[in-house]
Amino acid sequence: MKRILIIAALLIFISEGTGTALLKKLNIEKKGLAGVLGFSVILGLLQTMYYVPLMLNMSFTWIIILTSLVLAGGLLVTLLHIKDTVRSFLSIDTVIIAVAAAVFMFVFSKMYIDLDYADSTTYLNYIALNINAPELNMYNLADGMRGQEWNVYYLFQGYYHFGSYLCWLVNLPYYVLGSSSYVSNLVVSVWGLGLLYNVFTNMLIVNAVKQMRTNNRFVRIAVLLFGLFYANFFYWNIAFAFYGNTFRSLFVMLLIYIIWRWQKDDDDNIKWLLWFPLAAGFACSSSFLFMSFAVMFALAGYLAAMKRPHALSDMAQLIMPMVCYIIAFLSRVMPAAAIVLAVAYAAVFAFIRISPDHGFIQFLERLYAKYAKNLFFIGVPVLFAVGSFVIHLIEKTDFTSYSYYFWNWRQMDMMTDYLFIHSEWLDGLINVLRWAGVLLFITNRNDIDEEKWMRAFVIMMVVFFLNPLCMILLQKTITGMVFYRNFMTLFNPLTEVLFLDKIFRKCSRYLAAAPVLSICLISAVLLGNIGSFKLDPSTGLYWVYIRGGQTVDGIYKVDPDEMNALNFLKEEVKQIDDRQPVVVSQSAATLTYMPEVYSIFGPWHYHYPLDRVNDEFYQIARKHEDWLEEEEPDYTKSCEYLLQYDTDYVLLQYWQSAELDQATDACSTAVYTGSKYKVKKIDK
Repeated sequence: MKRILIIAALLIFISEGTGTALLKKLNIEKKGLAGVLGFSVILGLLQTMYYVPLMLNMSFTWIIILTSLVLAGGLLVTLLHIKDTVRSFLSIDTVIIAVAAAVFMFVFSKMYIDLDYADSTTYLNYIALNINAPELNMYNLADGMRGQEWNVYYLFQGYYHFGSYLCWLVNLPYYVLGSSSYVSNLVVSVWGLGLLYNVFTNMLIVNAVKQMRTNNRFVRIAVLLFGLFYANFFYWNIAFAFYGNTFRSLFVMLLIYIIWRWQKDDDDNIKWLLWFPLAAGFACSSSFLFMSFAVMFALAGYLAAMKRPHALSDMAQLIMPMVCYIIAFLSRVMPAAAIVLAVAYAAVFAFIRISPDHGFIQFLERLYAKYAKNLFFIGVPVLFAVGSFVIHLIEKTDFTSYSYYFWNWRQMDMMTDYLFIHSEWLDGLINVLRWAGVLLFITNRNDIDEEKWMRAFVIMMVVFFLNPLCMILLQKTITGMVFYRNFMTLFNPLTEVLFLDKIFRKCSRYLAAAPVLSICLISAVLLGNIGSFKLDPSTGLYWVYIRGGQTVDGIYKVDPDEMNALNFLKEEVKQIDDRQPVVVSQSAATLTYMPEVYSIFGPWHYHYPLDRVNDEFYQIARKHEDWLEEEEPDYTKSCEYLLQYDTDYVLLQYWQSAELDQATDACSTAVYTGSKYKVKKIDK
């Protein structure tokens, strides 16, 4: 754990130095900590540099080389600006973020990460399977089978390769010197990456609160507490803080914040900072494409509405990271289209950079200024509303029904309910404030440029990206079935701070409004966190994960006996050095602990039956829960299937799977027996 904390602290320090240096280079005023910007620079550069080794399936050595070079460069830049960097940390902001990080670590130590039924194992496998891999991404994330790429939506997320590098770095003594001091990939990933998310997101929240226009100190404290310990303290912000999807939300927030700063300070140099969170966001999740598209589409409409000079040229250049990701994606599904897009965009980009005042460009700029506002805010939404209606009439499915918009997305994804339908009473009250902020931005016109941007952004989200009338065609063309993730583009810790600032200023004429609302926010924080530890579903933000945490080790996030069984099996499979070891395991953490094995079944196969190699074998081998109503499988076939699939070891919960344990006695020998778990070696 010490090594994890030291490396995380060093990364935070380098990120702050990198962000500080970049702002100084561009003559941009620094307001608050720059670590979150610096981290986006580091991850954005890595994502851009990773494209080649990922597209060519090169070895993990290239990840080590490229990441080490970028971090070494960041360290050098930090040392060159050491006084400014150290000065950044000598502030109350650092104390606030450190306290918030300590609270995060305490709460996380009491939680589990739902390895059996959430996406945790998929992402942890992504990190583990790439470590020291001879070919990047040449494996199946669900079972560890090597030799073939998996789903294209998971191929170019460099955040996970960065996570692989951190695991390798923490265990450098083990990999290079043969030391016995080894920290599991699971521990490095969930604690190291989770802590980075918490620190960098809280930096952004603190920076936003410091720039609130209200001067009431009690209000600022209330909003700060709400941002740190409510808006950024849902279960996914803690238990799943290591997910790329969670970092995706961070970079969406940073995009919005940079545009907000650009308009607030009226400094054109700030706009070029957008490249970094755009690139970094694609490192985290493929769905960042449509979430960032929503932000950039709103920006394009806003620049047209404001008749900003060079608006079209600026947008054409700013979307470069988006184009790079699309090219990489197309390289796997439509290679010819990838080449055409790469050549075309390179030509356009070069033309704009070389001849920015060319007559043709100026002609396009005039057209853009004249027509783009109505096109973006009226034409496109109307087109999508009509298209959605036509599809609804032609196709009769769940996904082409308008009722799909109102499903309970909390059961399917990391989000809360924003429509008052499925939310508990406490978050329902917070929804009132969220939508009040939305309404205030829509209805209140003013001369403050950053609020004009927020107004344009909010309007675009409401009339287009979150409009139920546009939803069906949006799914078909841009977002897929996860259109609802754009609710988190509109509602997130940053925007909620901005909404609250707007609400407080609107209520400033009423003497009692500010203290009453502030007390309500602080009460929500207390209820949300106390309710979680009291396992109260009506108020708790993360109560399910506190309850689950009672069954696992606080640091390792698995049952202690399960961990012992995994460590034993990890040593056992080293005896097989001529092929990939094959195991059947009832531990969801198997591939994270042992990325070298082929684990025939895993948590993925619970949700995706078509990916099972054999459904009857799966029903026999999987862990059977008491709360599931299910038919009894034919355990007499256990040995037949184990031998058919050339299985080497079985790891099972013998007290919960007594039938499987007894059935496999005929073809295996128990080599480890703990209080709950047993490892059996197949007799061949």
